[in-house]
Amino acid sequence: MSSVGPTFWFGGTVKDSNPHKIGQEGFLELQFYPDSFTKNCTGNGGFSLIHEPNVYTACSPVWTIRKKGRDVSEPTAFNGMLRDASGKNPFVMHALDFVDVHIWAPTPNSAYREQVTDETSGQTSSALVLISPSDGPLTPEFSTNEIGNALDWGGVWDTPMAFVWEIGHSYLYGDHPGQFCVPGQTFCGSFNNDNWAGFTPIPDLRRHLRRRLAPAALGGGLGHRREGGGARQLVRRPDRLHGVRRSYCIYPWFSWDGGAINYGVHYANTVDDLGGADQFAQVPTCPEDGVFAGPTYCDTIIR
Repeated sequence: MSSVGPTFWFGGTVKDSNPHKIGQEGFLELQFYPDSFTKNCTGNGGFSLIHEPNVYTACSPVWTIRKKGRDVSEPTAFNGMLRDASGKNPFVMHALDFVDVHIWAPTPNSAYREQVTDETSGQTSSALVLISPSDGPLTPEFSTNEIGNALDWGGVWDTPMAFVWEIGHSYLYGDHPGQFCVPGQTFCGSFNNDNWAGFTPIPDLRRHLRRRLAPAALGGGLGHRREGGGARQLVRRPDRLHGVRRSYCIYPWFSWDGGAINYGVHYANTVDDLGGADQFAQVPTCPEDGVFAGPTYCDTIIR
């Protein structure tokens, strides 16, 4: 499933007390890496992985932005590995496991914690505490997960917490490992129907934070695209792909299987494609986000 992108993640807006960070906000991503054993989570928000089919491990970078001369840079305030109960080794999950993802803060002024329980194996990770070496505790920015409580430097007028697939990067273990890619490039499985169709989709069970990890074959998850420089990080839209269904030129979408919301393409159990790629806003018409001028893209609401 890693061919459509290197990771899917659970993310959330954090408060960053560093006055040099624009908006004094950051964005955490608890990143799950399919077909990968994590050796290291690097200080710049990256990762060092070993290809291991049907294995999942995780890192959790927190992205921020700041002025760098006339430009805007995207420094990493934190990056930690999700470790096992001993705190020494990577927490390892496997394809088709059911997992509970818990992201919380004991108080509004406490650092976020992240912990995962693998219900299939019965193992629980140690709690990863988001305390930045440079910026201190990374705490909740909002008290409710409502549309409009959006990241101040994001590109979507959405909720502060999200479940997202990092598309727009090529297969980590292929000919163009991790390369940024766009629709039309034939090494980019993010935008190819057959890559998405070749695996069991990850369902959104909605009432729980439980997710089933798809078997590692080709691809799947929830859509995400990162714009250059981090200034517009959370943009989920088809970007001029209105109605396009050519090979390597699709944009994955939400669908309904009668019991859960999935993300990817039309699967064998799909009941309703919910408009396909056209379900996403393609013109920014929602309010400014608070840092950058201009409207944002409205969140997609599926009922």
